[in-house]
This record gives sequence, C-alpha cells and structure tokens, in this order.
Amino acid sequence: APIWVGIELLQTYWLFGGFPWMLVGYALAPYGGLLQIVTWTGIYGLSFVLVTVNALIAFGLRTAKWRFIGAVIVLVAAVAYIPAPRGEEYSDTLSLRLVQTNIDLDQSWLEPDEAELLDELHLLSTSGQSEPELIVWPETPAPFFLEQDPEIGKRMRAIAAEADAHFLLGYIGRTEESVYNSAGLLAPSGEQVSRYDKIHLVPFGEYVPLKDLLFFAESLVRNVGGFTPGSEYTISHVDGHRISTTICYEDAFPALMRQFPLRGAELIVNITNDGWFGSTSA
Repeated sequence: APIWVGIELLQTYWLFGGFPWMLVGYALAPYGGLLQIVTWTGIYGLSFVLVTVNALIAFGLRTAKWRFIGAVIVLVAAVAYIPAPRGEEYSDTLSLRLVQTNIDLDQSWLEPDEAELLDELHLLSTSGQSEPELIVWPETPAPFFLEQDPEIGKRMRAIAAEADAHFLLGYIGRTEESVYNSAGLLAPSGEQVSRYDKIHLVPFGEYVPLKDLLFFAESLVRNVGGFTPGSEYTISHVDGHRISTTICYEDAFPALMRQFPLRGAELIVNITNDGWFGSTSA
C-alpha cells in the first residue's frame, strides 16, 4: 500500500504537471463515513485503505491464513456501516441555468454556422419560465475574444441584460504579450466584473512542456493553443455569494481546487466542453 500510494503521488505531481485521474481511492467515494478521512489524508488515504484491504485478501488466500480473510471481512463490514455525519442544510440558494451544447471540435466558426450556433446559445440562455441568477456557458464555446471583439462583447452583454442575470462564459483572454484560456463573469448590466485565467494547463494540448527539448512537438499543438498559465485564484460575487470558476481538468487536482474555498469561495463552477471527447467513453 505505501508503494502504491507513492506511485499515485508521483502520478499526481511529477510528470508534466501530473495526471491524477483514475486513482483507486475514488472507488470508495460512496462510503460517506470512511470518506471523512480525506480531511487529513486527501484521496491518498482512501487509496491506502483500499490497497491494504486487497493486499490482505491476496495474502490470506495465497498463504491459507484465514484469520487475514476474517480480519478483512470485519474491516469491510465496519467501514460499510460507519455513519456519515449530517451535512449542514442551507436555505440560502442560488438558481443556475447550465447551457451545455456539446459543441463538436469540427464546428465551423465561419458565417452562417457561427451565427446559427450563437443564436442557439442565446435562445437557450434566455428562454423558458425560470429566472436564473447565474447563467453558465461551457469552456470556450467559440473562439471568442470577449474583451477585444466589440461585436462578441455586445452580444454577450445583451444576453446578460435580457436574462437579467449574471453570466459566466469561457473565452480566449489576451494581453499584449500572452493568450489565456479564460472565464469571464458579466453582471446583469453587461459589465464584466471578473476574469479567471486557467492556472493548470493541459500539456501538449494548451502548451508544450520542456519546449527547448521537445521542440518537435510544437507543430502538434499549433491548432490548439500556446496558452500562458494564470496565477490568480479569482473570487467573484453573485448576489451576495462568493463563487469561483475552474476550467476543464483543473478539477482533478485537489491541491489547486482547495485554494478557492480557502480564499472564501462558497461555490466552485467547473466549465468544460464535452465535445472534446466526441462519442468516446471519456
């Protein structure tokens, strides 16, 4: 179990910024009582418990030492019935409208295709009987330059004003020197009140790690982006609530995600575009 958890830690933090997917501890997420140990151990404590139990089973079967099997049965039964603490109940809520259209990577951004998609997103955002306080679009639904493109900016402000709601959307942020994978929050008035620049970028998707050494990989990501990582853990305010945004696979990194509640966030909105994965199991 210590070796297994050590490998998971290397997987999470070492190679190209880490890939903490598919850690075995996630299999124990339904067990609310045991789940409380992650307060002190993180996901790695659950991985340690799971691997220990399976190692005891394997050892007991291999050596015919049935006391190990008995100990595992007792341990598993105890874990399964540890009561989960009751969570706090909140009467103060925030109504959301999530607009996820599963936009295909082959989507054309030339007229009239772009206009048709924007019309669809506009309609999904503003129609219906509900009156959301916050509208959320997916990660970069279009190659928007919200702050530099007056037409796009005008249209996005119109959506916020028509819905009379805060509006969170993904777009491409720019400065004179850099390009970012960004998320912006518009107030109902249309004014942009905050911006988050993605901190943990996808290697070989949003940047090339070890650029001098892996110079040949530059052409592989030219059509995706050479983004600059952000540095600020943005906290935004929506109708008295403190919210934060993360982008795509950032939600797989516990050390990054916990920075937002440590800074006062009550809600974390993770935006992504599932169209990246096509019809695969991803």
